[in-house]
Amino acid sequence: MPHGVISGRIVDEEGEPMVHVNVSAMQYRYNMNGRQLMGSSAASTNDLGEYRIFALAPTARHGCEAGQGAHGTGSGEGGS
Repeated sequence: MPHGVISGRIVDEEGEPMVHVNVSAMQYRYNMNGRQLMGSSAASTNDLGEYRIFALAPTARHGCEAGQGAHGTGSGEGGS
């Protein structure tokens, strides 16, 4: 079964790459308390500010979250 991938680049306010920023893929999960946003996978940016989170469940919808003050662009692709 194919898996999904989220990748992108994190930069600061001046457009410079942010190194070693933790980036988390998040998804909603349901339990007896209702819907909760939970981390599903994580990665850290490299020296160019790039990250890649892979092996994401193909049926889940994911979003990404990075540290405060970070700006970024990203893309995702997944299988079904």
